[in-house]
Amino acid sequence: AYQVSLRLGATTYPYVAVLHMGTDNSRVSLVTSSQGQQLLARGHLLGLLQRTMDLQGALLVAQRVEVQERDFTRQLLAQQNDEYEVSLAADRAREAERAQLQQREAEAAAAALAEEARKREVSEAEARQRCEAAEQLVARREAKRALLTPEPAPG
Repeated sequence: AYQVSLRLGATTYPYVAVLHMGTDNSRVSLVTSSQGQQLLARGHLLGLLQRTMDLQGALLVAQRVEVQERDFTRQLLAQQNDEYEVSLAADRAREAERAQLQQREAEAAAAALAEEARKREVSEAEARQRCEAAEQLVARREAKRALLTPEPAPG
């Protein structure tokens, strides 16, 4: 308090000062001050404050509006960033879903090709077995025919 009184030049008491905090919240400036016994006079303090508000009110309102606009802009930017993040997450989710769908389709196509190859192998194996069975049948018939004695000549 002593340092502030030295800065403001308070030499007699009572002392009243109206200070204003700057918009950057780092500077405090003296708007008006009054000191001495005159403060005790009826209506002097009220008149001083009223004159100060009349002179500085528009500036204070303008600074409040500026701070509100900055806050609004900051909130709007934060809201836009949030919406962007939500949209980006949705896009990523759609992309991941599409990639999974493509992977499932590729796996299904590979499974279909594998099933087709398996069926072809089974049918080829069945055809080989039928061919071998036919060959074996022909070979058995030939073997049995060879065991038969030749037929007598007619006559």
